[in-house]
Amino acid sequence: MALVIAVIAATAVSAMLGLIGSLWLALAAAPAAAALAVRVGFALAKRRYNRRLERDLTPAVGRLSALLGGGLGLRSALERLLSDMTGGPLHDEWSWLLRQQGAPLADGSIATMRQVIAALATQTSTARHATLLNHLAVAADQPQDLQARRCAAAYAALQASERRREEALTELAQMRYSGLAVGGAGVLMAVYLIATQWERVLIAYSTPIGIAFAVIVVLALLAPIVGGIWFSRVEDVEY
Repeated sequence: MALVIAVIAATAVSAMLGLIGSLWLALAAAPAAAALAVRVGFALAKRRYNRRLERDLTPAVGRLSALLGGGLGLRSALERLLSDMTGGPLHDEWSWLLRQQGAPLADGSIATMRQVIAALATQTSTARHATLLNHLAVAADQPQDLQARRCAAAYAALQASERRREEALTELAQMRYSGLAVGGAGVLMAVYLIATQWERVLIAYSTPIGIAFAVIVVLALLAPIVGGIWFSRVEDVEY
């Protein structure tokens, strides 16, 4: 997939620069465009993965808290929970916990639940999940009633965190919409000028200085959109 993204990005940038600039400039810019496209593609894939995981996190912790409160041990509660969950990032990562518990380690010992939870906390890509796993790792070696209380406390804190994040997202929505409106208007005007006055655009931006200004213009058009989306993001992991 990464190779496909890189090839498409390199081809598109080479073709575009080949039309308005020199062939040598197009060939020089193609590797940088491919690397940037792959980096952005992986960042978007990671964000989508984290969003899907966090969507399932709070309900799953609530269910885990109920199972522990009903007297089940941590492993039994996880097995029951996973049997009821549909597939997804959270299901996959918590299934890994059960598979790795009891696996032989390099020093000859057997991996405990606390060790595999702590290991997953260092590997998971979302900070909210890592915070929860570190909390559960501390509880893994404690008596069952303390595990139930800790999980219930984590569930209540996650719910409060979700409420705070939703309130912040609502307040910041105007910033996002304003950025999209301003940036979208600029992009539409640029597209109209390119469509109606292509010859003049080609003359203006075909020189080395023109290409530099073209980059500046593109960045200026994208800045309100990127800024509106970026500054309206909320990352609340303190729970």
